[in-house]
Amino acid sequence: MTNPAPEPPSGFITSIVNALKGLTIGNALVIVLLATVLVPSYLLYRVITEPELLDRFLSSYKVYGNQVSACTLRKVKQRGEDYTYVINTGFAFEGGSRWSMAVSLNWEPTDEQVRSYCDTLEKLVDHMREPSHPPPTVPGTDQPLVVPYKDP
Repeated sequence: MTNPAPEPPSGFITSIVNALKGLTIGNALVIVLLATVLVPSYLLYRVITEPELLDRFLSSYKVYGNQVSACTLRKVKQRGEDYTYVINTGFAFEGGSRWSMAVSLNWEPTDEQVRSYCDTLEKLVDHMREPSHPPPTVPGTDQPLVVPYKDP
């Protein structure tokens, strides 16, 4: 009496192995080509649609013009960092050159704060143009913003 031949293993892995055995060279090349195109495309899709990853790779810069004062408010962000808000005013222009004075903040200023910082910047610019005028003071105090150097 002879033993019957064992049944071949069945299941998901066996069906994959049998499918791979049946591939031609052309079919295998098409699968490799699809994989080399689809994998980078999927990774790029993930980078573009995920805000955390996008934030890590890109910087942003937005200018808010004359909202409430003569100064310009800029909202800037370098990749991966928090936003920085800059209030600035120009005080000299010559050809393509621009000179400006600014205040850099790590929080978003209110309209009232923008007005206050802008007024202070304009007073500083006026003092630079006319040093004979008394220097501006820190808002809400008597302390001067500009302390001149004294010759030793």
